[in-house]
Amino acid sequence: MTSIIKELKPKLTGFLHLDGKGIKIKGKNKKGLTLFIAQDSKGLPIHQDLMDGENKLAIMNFLDSLNKDLYYHPQGIISDMKEEIIQAVKEKMPQIPHQFCLTHILRGIDRVVRYQAYYTQASRLLKRLKSLRSIFIYPYLNKKERIVSECRQLKQKLKALKIKYKPQLLARRYLRIYVLSNTIQKAEQRLQRIKKLRTKFKQQKKIFNHIGLLIKYKDNIFCHLNHTYMPYTNNTLENLIKQYERRLKTIEGFGNNQDIIKGYLNLMAICYCFKSYTDCKKNNKYKNGKSPLEVAGVFTKSLDWVRYSYKTSNN
Repeated sequence: MTSIIKELKPKLTGFLHLDGKGIKIKGKNKKGLTLFIAQDSKGLPIHQDLMDGENKLAIMNFLDSLNKDLYYHPQGIISDMKEEIIQAVKEKMPQIPHQFCLTHILRGIDRVVRYQAYYTQASRLLKRLKSLRSIFIYPYLNKKERIVSECRQLKQKLKALKIKYKPQLLARRYLRIYVLSNTIQKAEQRLQRIKKLRTKFKQQKKIFNHIGLLIKYKDNIFCHLNHTYMPYTNNTLENLIKQYERRLKTIEGFGNNQDIIKGYLNLMAICYCFKSYTDCKKNNKYKNGKSPLEVAGVFTKSLDWVRYSYKTSNN
């Protein structure tokens, strides 16, 4: 992968996305290995490596290899809020602005306040209520009383559910508003409300601690407001990892030979670099019909990606 970037010299933005994915090994319940990927915001994966879990030392070595092998000096880093990545970046690249992915942060808020549990129950009740309201009552006058009674019960259950989850839903609303602030001034104003909100959850340690993290890392959450063109999500890398997962799901697990695992994953990365986008939307529509390499300014029509994969496997 690295040799292709060095040889073809694509035009990169310098905004570096970092994330990892567990790799399943046959005979082991837990995913002992992690595929750690670095992707430029152009959508081009520029480096990847296997490591024994996302540990700080391995990520620091990974960042070193980016500088030494690719001479890649990022002007911005985007990642999730994993402590190992935070500490590794802080030690190796302390001057580089580090943005946390807002998509991951919003998912984290939903997970901590258990929003999915509320949403599942509420959607089931609303679906049943909607189906009852759509029934044509006139031919079924003898069933009208039962239907009206059930509708009343469903409304009471919905009301009770909202009361049960009211503190969590309120916290979710205010935290989302805070994270999605579009100016530094709004973020500072909303931060005061978040600090007051935190005191209400002293007995619920998960929510209390999570709000504390959002306060502690406010500079990383709103980094994109201070730096022009800084991406604020890891969505492009998430898309790449999803494509990896589709392939890896059919394998159901690798053997213990790491060289073979690296070779296969390297082949997947090279294939992705030459594969055309097909369903990009909104601001990324211009990418459709082009590969990540073409988006980065490399003319690939005369290149054979299989030849390049064979070439890199021998390096």
